[in-house]
Amino acid sequence: MELRQLEYAVAVADELHFGRAAARLHVAQQSVSQQIQRLERELGGPLFRRTSRRVQLTAVGEAFIPQARDALAQARHALEVGRRVAHGHAGEVLLGYVANLWPQLVRVALPALATRHPELHVLPQAMHTLEQVAALRGGRLDVGLTWHPDPGEDLDAYVLALVILTGGFHLDGLADTCDGLFSARTRERMLEIMKDSRLGTFGGLALIFAILIKTVAVAGIAHLPAAHLLALLVCAPIAGRSALALGMYGQRYARDVDGLGNLYIGQITLREAAITLVAGIAAVWILAGLQGLGAILVCYLAIWGLVGYLRRRLGGQTGDTLGALEECGEIIFLLALLWV
Repeated sequence: MELRQLEYAVAVADELHFGRAAARLHVAQQSVSQQIQRLERELGGPLFRRTSRRVQLTAVGEAFIPQARDALAQARHALEVGRRVAHGHAGEVLLGYVANLWPQLVRVALPALATRHPELHVLPQAMHTLEQVAALRGGRLDVGLTWHPDPGEDLDAYVLALVILTGGFHLDGLADTCDGLFSARTRERMLEIMKDSRLGTFGGLALIFAILIKTVAVAGIAHLPAAHLLALLVCAPIAGRSALALGMYGQRYARDVDGLGNLYIGQITLREAAITLVAGIAAVWILAGLQGLGAILVCYLAIWGLVGYLRRRLGGQTGDTLGALEECGEIIFLLALLWV
Protein backbone atom coordinates (compact mmCIF):
# COMPACT_ATOMS: atom_id res chain seq x y z
CA MET A 1 0.00 0.00 0.00
CA GLU A 2 1.29 3.44 -0.95
CA LEU A 3 0.37 6.87 0.32
CA ARG A 4 -0.46 7.78 -3.26
CA GLN A 5 -3.18 5.12 -3.31
CA LEU A 6 -4.66 6.48 -0.09
CA GLU A 7 -4.63 9.99 -1.53
CA TYR A 8 -6.41 8.81 -4.69
CA ALA A 9 -9.05 6.88 -2.70
CA VAL A 10 -9.80 9.90 -0.46
CA ALA A 11 -10.08 12.18 -3.50
CA VAL A 12 -12.62 9.84 -5.17
CA ALA A 13 -14.55 9.57 -1.89
CA ASP A 14 -14.67 13.38 -1.66
CA GLU A 15 -15.71 13.94 -5.26
CA LEU A 16 -17.71 10.71 -5.81
CA HIS A 17 -16.51 11.00 -9.39
CA PHE A 18 -13.33 9.54 -10.91
CA GLY A 19 -12.96 12.32 -13.49
CA ARG A 20 -13.23 15.16 -10.96
CA ALA A 21 -10.88 13.32 -8.59
CA ALA A 22 -8.30 12.98 -11.39
CA ALA A 23 -8.62 16.69 -12.21
CA ARG A 24 -8.15 17.60 -8.54
CA LEU A 25 -5.05 15.43 -8.34
CA HIS A 26 -3.73 16.67 -11.71
CA VAL A 27 -3.33 13.13 -13.04
CA ALA A 28 -5.01 11.06 -15.75
CA GLN A 29 -8.32 9.37 -14.85
CA GLN A 30 -6.89 6.03 -15.96
CA SER A 31 -4.10 6.35 -13.37
CA VAL A 32 -6.66 6.96 -10.61
CA SER A 33 -8.70 3.92 -11.67
CA GLN A 34 -5.62 1.68 -11.79
CA GLN A 35 -4.39 2.70 -8.33
CA ILE A 36 -7.86 2.23 -6.79
CA GLN A 37 -8.09 -1.25 -8.36
CA ARG A 38 -4.69 -2.21 -6.93
CA LEU A 39 -5.73 -0.97 -3.51
CA GLU A 40 -9.02 -2.88 -3.68
CA ARG A 41 -7.17 -6.09 -4.62
CA GLU A 42 -4.92 -5.62 -1.59
CA LEU A 43 -7.93 -5.00 0.66
CA GLY A 44 -9.85 -7.93 -0.76
CA GLY A 45 -12.99 -5.96 -1.51
CA PRO A 46 -14.30 -2.94 -3.46
CA LEU A 47 -14.16 0.56 -2.00
CA PHE A 48 -16.68 2.04 -4.41
CA ARG A 49 -19.85 0.91 -6.10
CA ARG A 50 -19.67 2.21 -9.65
CA THR A 51 -22.64 2.73 -11.94
CA SER A 52 -23.00 4.63 -15.17
CA ARG A 53 -24.55 7.52 -13.28
CA ARG A 54 -22.75 7.75 -9.96
CA VAL A 55 -20.07 6.45 -7.55
CA GLN A 56 -20.94 5.35 -4.01
CA LEU A 57 -18.88 4.09 -1.07
CA THR A 58 -19.27 0.43 -0.19
CA ALA A 59 -19.22 -0.89 3.38
CA VAL A 60 -15.49 -1.46 2.94
CA GLY A 61 -15.09 2.13 1.75
CA GLU A 62 -17.13 3.52 4.65
CA ALA A 63 -14.78 1.81 7.08
CA PHE A 64 -11.55 2.42 5.16
CA ILE A 65 -11.76 6.07 4.02
CA PRO A 66 -11.78 7.69 7.53
CA GLN A 67 -8.70 5.65 8.43
CA ALA A 68 -7.07 6.68 5.16
CA ARG A 69 -7.73 10.34 5.96
CA ASP A 70 -6.09 9.94 9.37
CA ALA A 71 -3.11 8.16 7.84
CA LEU A 72 -2.58 10.94 5.30
CA ALA A 73 -2.89 13.60 8.00
CA GLN A 74 -0.36 11.75 10.16
CA ALA A 75 2.00 11.43 7.23
CA ARG A 76 1.78 15.17 6.53
CA HIS A 77 2.36 15.88 10.22
CA ALA A 78 5.40 13.58 10.28
CA LEU A 79 6.83 15.37 7.25
CA GLU A 80 6.30 18.78 8.86
CA VAL A 81 7.89 17.67 12.14
CA GLY A 82 10.87 16.28 10.24
CA ARG A 83 11.29 19.54 8.38
CA ARG A 84 11.03 21.57 11.58
CA VAL A 85 13.66 19.44 13.26
CA ALA A 86 15.92 19.71 10.21
CA HIS A 87 15.63 23.51 10.37
CA GLY A 88 16.09 23.67 14.14
CA HIS A 89 12.46 24.48 15.01
CA ALA A 90 11.60 21.24 16.81
CA GLY A 91 13.22 18.39 18.69
CA GLU A 92 15.66 18.62 21.58
CA VAL A 93 18.17 21.44 21.98
CA LEU A 94 21.07 21.08 24.40
CA LEU A 95 21.59 24.57 25.84
CA GLY A 96 24.62 25.57 27.86
CA TYR A 97 24.59 28.76 29.92
CA VAL A 98 26.66 30.57 32.53
CA ALA A 99 24.95 30.52 35.92
CA ASN A 100 24.24 34.24 36.23
CA LEU A 101 22.23 34.18 32.99
CA TRP A 102 19.64 31.78 34.43
CA PRO A 103 17.22 34.52 35.67
CA GLN A 104 17.08 36.09 32.20
CA LEU A 105 16.55 32.67 30.63
CA VAL A 106 13.65 31.81 32.94
CA ARG A 107 11.92 35.20 32.72
CA VAL A 108 12.40 36.05 29.05
CA ALA A 109 14.20 33.69 26.69
CA LEU A 110 12.73 30.26 27.44
CA PRO A 111 9.06 31.40 27.67
CA ALA A 112 9.40 33.32 24.39
CA LEU A 113 11.01 30.30 22.73
CA ALA A 114 8.25 27.98 23.99
CA THR A 115 5.60 30.33 22.58
CA ARG A 116 7.16 30.54 19.12
CA HIS A 117 8.32 26.90 18.89
CA PRO A 118 6.19 24.71 21.16
CA GLU A 119 7.65 21.52 19.67
CA LEU A 120 11.17 22.53 20.69
CA HIS A 121 12.35 20.86 23.90
CA VAL A 122 15.18 22.83 25.53
CA LEU A 123 17.53 20.98 27.91
CA PRO A 124 19.47 23.69 29.80
CA GLN A 125 22.73 22.97 31.59
CA ALA A 126 24.90 25.36 33.62
CA MET A 127 28.46 25.44 32.27
CA HIS A 128 31.49 27.72 32.38
CA THR A 129 32.40 29.55 29.17
CA LEU A 130 35.38 27.34 28.31
CA GLU A 131 33.32 24.22 29.04
CA GLN A 132 30.69 25.46 26.58
CA VAL A 133 33.32 26.08 23.92
CA ALA A 134 34.72 22.57 24.32
CA ALA A 135 31.22 21.02 24.33
CA LEU A 136 30.21 22.95 21.20
CA ARG A 137 33.31 21.85 19.35
CA GLY A 138 32.80 18.27 20.49
CA GLY A 139 29.16 18.18 19.38
CA ARG A 140 27.88 17.70 22.95
CA LEU A 141 26.09 21.06 22.97
CA ASP A 142 23.84 22.75 20.43
CA VAL A 143 23.80 26.32 21.81
CA GLY A 144 26.02 28.15 24.29
CA LEU A 145 25.10 31.34 26.16
CA THR A 146 27.84 33.32 27.88
CA TRP A 147 28.76 36.90 28.66
CA HIS A 148 31.97 36.62 26.66
CA PRO A 149 32.26 34.89 23.26
CA ASP A 150 34.88 32.31 22.49
CA PRO A 151 38.02 34.48 22.23
CA GLY A 152 39.14 32.55 19.16
CA GLU A 153 35.99 33.20 17.13
CA ASP A 154 34.20 36.21 15.60
CA LEU A 155 36.89 38.72 16.60
CA ASP A 156 35.89 40.90 13.67
CA ALA A 157 32.76 41.78 15.68
CA TYR A 158 34.95 44.04 17.86
CA VAL A 159 36.27 45.89 14.82
CA LEU A 160 32.74 46.21 13.42
CA ALA A 161 31.53 47.60 16.75
CA LEU A 162 34.17 50.35 16.60
CA VAL A 163 33.04 51.29 13.10
CA ILE A 164 29.39 51.41 14.16
CA LEU A 165 30.07 53.44 17.31
CA THR A 166 31.98 56.12 15.39
CA GLY A 167 29.70 56.02 12.36
CA GLY A 168 32.77 55.31 10.24
CA PHE A 169 33.85 58.94 10.72
CA HIS A 170 37.53 58.21 11.35
CA LEU A 171 37.68 55.55 8.67
CA ASP A 172 36.37 58.10 6.21
CA GLY A 173 39.22 60.44 7.19
CA LEU A 174 41.73 57.64 6.73
CA ALA A 175 40.38 56.84 3.26
CA ASP A 176 40.39 60.49 2.15
CA THR A 177 43.90 61.05 3.50
CA CYS A 178 45.28 57.99 1.68
CA ASP A 179 43.56 59.01 -1.55
CA GLY A 180 45.29 62.37 -1.36
CA LEU A 181 48.74 61.31 -0.16
CA PHE A 182 49.18 58.43 -2.57
CA SER A 183 48.01 60.40 -5.57
CA ALA A 184 51.58 61.79 -5.83
CA ARG A 185 50.27 65.24 -6.78
CA THR A 186 51.03 68.74 -5.60
CA ARG A 187 50.01 69.84 -2.11
CA GLU A 188 47.04 71.79 -3.43
CA ARG A 189 45.86 68.90 -5.59
CA MET A 190 46.21 66.42 -2.71
CA LEU A 191 44.05 68.62 -0.48
CA GLU A 192 41.51 68.92 -3.27
CA ILE A 193 41.37 65.14 -3.68
CA MET A 194 40.96 64.68 0.06
CA LYS A 195 37.95 66.99 0.02
CA ASP A 196 36.25 64.91 -2.68
CA SER A 197 33.56 62.73 -1.08
CA ARG A 198 34.07 59.94 -3.61
CA LEU A 199 36.13 56.92 -2.51
CA GLY A 200 39.26 56.31 -4.57
CA THR A 201 41.36 53.21 -5.07
CA PHE A 202 43.91 54.04 -2.38
CA GLY A 203 41.17 54.96 0.08
CA GLY A 204 39.39 51.66 -0.53
CA LEU A 205 42.60 49.72 -0.01
CA ALA A 206 43.28 51.67 3.18
CA LEU A 207 39.87 50.71 4.59
CA ILE A 208 40.38 47.04 3.75
CA PHE A 209 43.85 46.89 5.28
CA ALA A 210 42.81 48.87 8.38
CA ILE A 211 39.97 46.47 9.20
CA LEU A 212 42.07 43.42 8.31
CA ILE A 213 45.05 44.49 10.44
CA LYS A 214 42.80 45.24 13.41
CA THR A 215 41.17 41.83 13.14
CA VAL A 216 44.51 40.04 12.89
CA ALA A 217 45.94 42.04 15.81
CA VAL A 218 42.97 41.21 18.04
CA ALA A 219 43.26 37.56 17.07
CA GLY A 220 46.89 37.66 18.17
CA ILE A 221 45.95 38.62 21.74
CA ALA A 222 42.80 36.48 21.95
CA HIS A 223 44.57 33.89 24.10
CA LEU A 224 44.66 36.30 27.04
CA PRO A 225 42.16 35.96 29.92
CA ALA A 226 38.76 37.39 29.02
CA ALA A 227 38.85 40.26 31.54
CA HIS A 228 42.33 41.40 30.48
CA LEU A 229 41.46 41.03 26.80
CA LEU A 230 38.37 43.20 27.24
CA ALA A 231 40.43 45.85 29.04
CA LEU A 232 42.97 45.95 26.22
CA LEU A 233 40.25 46.27 23.58
CA VAL A 234 38.69 49.17 25.48
CA CYS A 235 42.10 50.85 25.67
CA ALA A 236 42.61 50.88 21.88
CA PRO A 237 40.15 53.75 21.18
CA ILE A 238 41.43 55.56 24.29
CA ALA A 239 44.95 55.46 22.86
CA GLY A 240 43.82 56.54 19.40
CA ARG A 241 41.75 59.48 20.61
CA SER A 242 44.20 60.78 23.19
CA ALA A 243 46.97 60.67 20.56
CA LEU A 244 44.97 63.21 18.53
CA ALA A 245 46.36 65.89 20.86
CA LEU A 246 49.68 65.44 19.00
CA GLY A 247 47.92 66.31 15.75
CA MET A 248 46.28 69.40 17.22
CA TYR A 249 48.88 71.10 19.42
CA GLY A 250 51.28 73.42 17.61
CA GLN A 251 49.89 72.51 14.18
CA ARG A 252 48.46 74.72 11.48
CA TYR A 253 45.34 74.11 9.47
CA ALA A 254 46.44 73.00 6.00
CA ARG A 255 43.52 74.41 4.01
CA ASP A 256 42.99 78.03 3.04
CA VAL A 257 39.29 77.87 3.96
CA ASP A 258 37.80 76.95 7.29
CA GLY A 259 36.61 73.43 7.95
CA LEU A 260 35.64 71.20 10.83
CA GLY A 261 39.25 70.43 11.67
CA ASN A 262 39.99 74.15 12.07
CA LEU A 263 38.01 74.07 15.33
CA TYR A 264 40.71 71.90 16.93
CA ILE A 265 43.94 72.12 14.94
CA GLY A 266 46.24 74.66 16.54
CA GLN A 267 43.51 75.60 19.01
CA ILE A 268 44.67 73.69 22.11
CA THR A 269 47.37 74.81 24.52
CA LEU A 270 50.42 72.89 25.66
CA ARG A 271 48.75 72.34 29.03
CA GLU A 272 45.61 70.92 27.41
CA ALA A 273 47.64 68.64 25.16
CA ALA A 274 49.71 67.39 28.09
CA ILE A 275 46.60 66.72 30.20
CA THR A 276 45.03 64.76 27.34
CA LEU A 277 48.13 62.64 26.77
CA VAL A 278 48.72 61.98 30.48
CA ALA A 279 45.04 61.15 31.00
CA GLY A 280 45.23 58.61 28.18
CA ILE A 281 48.35 57.04 29.71
CA ALA A 282 46.74 56.90 33.16
CA ALA A 283 43.50 55.36 31.89
CA VAL A 284 45.33 52.69 29.89
CA TRP A 285 47.71 51.93 32.77
CA ILE A 286 44.81 51.49 35.20
CA LEU A 287 42.82 49.29 32.82
CA ALA A 288 45.56 47.24 31.18
CA GLY A 289 48.67 47.51 33.36
CA LEU A 290 52.22 47.55 32.04
CA GLN A 291 51.29 45.87 28.74
CA GLY A 292 48.85 48.67 27.93
CA LEU A 293 51.31 51.31 29.15
CA GLY A 294 54.02 50.08 26.81
CA ALA A 295 51.62 49.92 23.87
CA ILE A 296 50.29 53.46 24.33
CA LEU A 297 53.82 54.89 24.54
CA VAL A 298 54.66 53.15 21.25
CA CYS A 299 51.40 54.55 19.84
CA TYR A 300 52.24 58.13 20.89
CA LEU A 301 55.75 57.90 19.42
CA ALA A 302 54.48 56.57 16.08
CA ILE A 303 51.70 59.15 15.84
CA TRP A 304 54.17 61.95 16.63
CA GLY A 305 56.27 60.81 13.67
CA LEU A 306 53.19 60.51 11.44
CA VAL A 307 52.10 64.05 12.38
CA GLY A 308 55.48 65.36 11.22
CA TYR A 309 55.19 63.47 7.94
CA LEU A 310 51.70 64.89 7.25
CA ARG A 311 52.89 68.39 8.07
CA ARG A 312 55.72 68.10 5.55
CA ARG A 313 53.50 66.66 2.80
CA LEU A 314 50.38 68.79 3.29
CA GLY A 315 51.68 71.85 5.09
CA GLY A 316 49.61 71.09 8.19
CA GLN A 317 46.66 69.03 9.35
CA THR A 318 43.01 68.75 8.31
CA GLY A 319 39.91 67.08 9.72
CA ASP A 320 40.66 64.11 7.46
CA THR A 321 44.18 63.70 8.78
CA LEU A 322 42.87 63.77 12.35
CA GLY A 323 40.57 60.86 11.47
CA ALA A 324 43.52 59.07 9.88
CA LEU A 325 45.66 59.66 12.96
CA GLU A 326 42.96 58.21 15.21
CA GLU A 327 42.62 55.05 13.11
CA CYS A 328 46.40 54.66 12.87
CA GLY A 329 46.64 55.15 16.64
CA GLU A 330 44.25 52.27 17.29
CA ILE A 331 46.05 50.02 14.81
CA ILE A 332 49.50 50.81 16.23
CA PHE A 333 48.28 50.26 19.79
CA LEU A 334 46.80 46.85 18.93
CA LEU A 335 49.92 45.80 17.03
CA ALA A 336 52.17 46.99 19.86
CA LEU A 337 50.29 44.69 22.23
CA LEU A 338 51.73 41.74 20.30
CA TRP A 339 55.29 42.68 21.27
CA VAL A 340 55.14 44.44 24.64
